[in-house]
Amino acid sequence: METTDTALAAKDIIGAPAVTEAIQELLLRAERQPDVELLVATFADPGAVASELNNDNNQVLVGRRGTGKTHILRVLATRRQGLTVYLDLRQLAQTPRVGEDQIPPAVRVASIFQILLRAIGDRIAEHVATLSGEKARRASAALKVFWDATATISREGEIISQERSNTSTSNASDSIGATLGPRSAVSVGIAASETESTSERNTVRGGRATAQLHFADVDQTLRALMDASELTRLFVIVDEWTTIPYELQPLFADYLNRALFDNPQVTVKIASVAYRSSFETPGQHNTRIGLEAGDDFTFVELDKYFVYKRAPDRVARFFAELLWRHLSVESALAAWQQRIQPKRLWLFTRGSTSPHEQEKLVIEELRDLFRKLGDNFMDERATEYMRAEFRVDGPDALVAAMFTGRQGRNGTFHELVQASQGVVRDFIYILSKAYAEAAQRGSPKIDKESVADAAGDWHSQDKKQKVSQEQAGAFGRVVDHVIKHGDSDLFLIESELERHEIVEALYDLRLVHLIQRRIRLPEAPTTEYTQYAIDYGTYKQLLSNRPRDQRDIPTVDARASKEGSGAPSHGVIVPRGIVTGAG
Repeated sequence: METTDTALAAKDIIGAPAVTEAIQELLLRAERQPDVELLVATFADPGAVASELNNDNNQVLVGRRGTGKTHILRVLATRRQGLTVYLDLRQLAQTPRVGEDQIPPAVRVASIFQILLRAIGDRIAEHVATLSGEKARRASAALKVFWDATATISREGEIISQERSNTSTSNASDSIGATLGPRSAVSVGIAASETESTSERNTVRGGRATAQLHFADVDQTLRALMDASELTRLFVIVDEWTTIPYELQPLFADYLNRALFDNPQVTVKIASVAYRSSFETPGQHNTRIGLEAGDDFTFVELDKYFVYKRAPDRVARFFAELLWRHLSVESALAAWQQRIQPKRLWLFTRGSTSPHEQEKLVIEELRDLFRKLGDNFMDERATEYMRAEFRVDGPDALVAAMFTGRQGRNGTFHELVQASQGVVRDFIYILSKAYAEAAQRGSPKIDKESVADAAGDWHSQDKKQKVSQEQAGAFGRVVDHVIKHGDSDLFLIESELERHEIVEALYDLRLVHLIQRRIRLPEAPTTEYTQYAIDYGTYKQLLSNRPRDQRDIPTVDARASKEGSGAPSHGVIVPRGIVTGAG
């Protein structure tokens, strides 16, 4: 049962060494967390999104930066049957000269795609290494054939470049080179003259490569490899899609389509940002190049689960669960680490004398112990620790202990959730700053003023710094109009402006937040509007000149803004000219 002595719990929580260390260690990016088990232990499902993704269908998870796409997909990978391959395109797309426009698009894309295929091969090789006897022999032979298929680039049936050795000494003019791991070196050549290298079976012949992969060979050899390795399902996660240059994305999608999407035993999940993504483009003779939404894959929209103004209580519950899972697990780990006596370190360190190495080994041993004892062990021990140390045993008790005000829409925690506008990364940063300010003041709880100050700092330090002069001008015009003519942070624009580059940029930068689409007003029934909210940090700063009792942002439930209702919660209409700067 949750404690009712929240005053004592709050005093103990704010400034407690283990909690302070846990707050400081909260990572803004899930891909920086090497411990998958810790990601699983701290995962909170924002709604039905995990269920939407937990299937064998090819899907694209879209959401703004910082909404938790990577965390969701990495946790999902632990729940799927079969072999999982996690691919971060920021690493794969570092192939030299991929961003150079003078290189033919097909060659630029092929250089990335070959590395992706080799990464899949390397992951399967790890599985093959666990086999023995005849199974291992068959799988190893199939793996070699797959690697050969992924190492070839051709033009009209002629082999242009083939790599099969550990090193590459090819010096063909204008060649692109990319190395992946000890097993192979991958290169894509644009050869102007005949060149021979000393690498085994490596040739480059005259002519200009168009970098056409033998997709049929890749598909067939992958199927054969999965069969020989006794793999019934390959689960491929492609993260950071927008790392690929926008103009190359449809072609990269086409390569994925040809090589992987026809295989019923392969499932592909892609994480991307909607306004920065391009999955298909028109081809010749009314054909399409790339992946077609609805036919080849379906979209899963993450942002819709985080719209505070449409479902404030549900969104607040999610962030309370997220806070509890992160803080309880991280605090417990920090406390256990601090309590281990130096005289007992020999149990874990195996003779290591470096304090830093000792610390790392202790944590690794603890987490290995958790894994051996079962999936729920870390959660159970973390709950026991929080109950014993702070008299809280769940999300509601933790929120009541850490934040001022009653639990509800007028409380400080709801203010924090509204300030983050549904972006997990923003929530973590604002929480960290507000916690530090409360601890420095010796305050037993985090108050609204600390949240507002932290949100303003985040706006100035992160968001404002990334805005161009044109974007800043448009944002200023919109804000001025809303402040002058509206009575809340909400506003409407014509729906067709939603794809305007300025609106897309402001949304992507998290300066405006999409609330609801397809709104029609009685006074303009033929016009469709999209509803947005001004960023909390900006709006809160503008309210700072008002009397203290008038500084709260109205908590409007946008679900009341139904089509044709004309409810005041729609917000003020911002004319097209103010958005675009025309006229």
